[in-house]
Amino acid sequence: GLHHLHFVVREQPNNCTMTYMSPNYYPIPMFNASRLASRYRLFQYSHRELSKEEEALHSDKVLIFVPGSGGSFEQVRSVGKELIELVTAEGKPRSHVAIYTVDYAGEHSALSGMFIERQVEFLHDVVAQVKARHSDPNLQIVLFGHSMGGIVSRAFLERLDSSEHQMRSDVVALFTLSTPHVAPVVGADLLTFRLYKALDAHTDSERAYLSIGGGYRDPLVRGELTSLDRKRYFRAASALTSSIPEVDMSVDHLAVLWCNEVAKPIAKEILGVYMGRG
Repeated sequence: GLHHLHFVVREQPNNCTMTYMSPNYYPIPMFNASRLASRYRLFQYSHRELSKEEEALHSDKVLIFVPGSGGSFEQVRSVGKELIELVTAEGKPRSHVAIYTVDYAGEHSALSGMFIERQVEFLHDVVAQVKARHSDPNLQIVLFGHSMGGIVSRAFLERLDSSEHQMRSDVVALFTLSTPHVAPVVGADLLTFRLYKALDAHTDSERAYLSIGGGYRDPLVRGELTSLDRKRYFRAASALTSSIPEVDMSVDHLAVLWCNEVAKPIAKEILGVYMGRG
């Protein structure tokens, strides 16, 4: 039962390797772009400082990190660092893939549908601001959500698709870590229930989706809750960390963000989307 699971998780060591980086966060003004700018913020992330040329470069490849309930914008740093390492190893500037990260001020979106609705609105404003900053006809935006950040991202895409918005084609993929796609993990209020019901009716045949669950070491979001329905998301893949050869172990809810064995393959898959391998 649950007692046995708790015992197993505590007794087995966490074999993840820590990811080390030199994080830098550059604030992106949102006051003219969102009514929620006094509550939430947006940053551009870099591993090591960006040069003036790198800061001025507005690439056609963008990653936007969406944190989970009570999460931090700084949690982008491990996957972001590995992605930048891959890019610079090819002799390209650090901002060849522009990495943005959303600050929801540690708001607990799992506890209230009102928080989720507000965060979805701000994410829409963020994507619009990023699109304006980069203004490239070949713009490719990948969303990367942790836990409830994945639900916020899916809700944003569901509304984008139902509104025929011009930004629809700009978002090409969604990556999620430890996201409860199937059902909420705490008692849902009416707004959250309606949001999940809308997601259950959403179909997407164009974007790539990858959902990774942590397995038994993550009792907060059980593995079976992290799978995406391929009948509705035609280009979706779902897996547990233990089934990924480079990881080969269960990973807990927070460690999945800094575990180097997870960060490296995720960064490779994200880069693969931009290169047309998604």
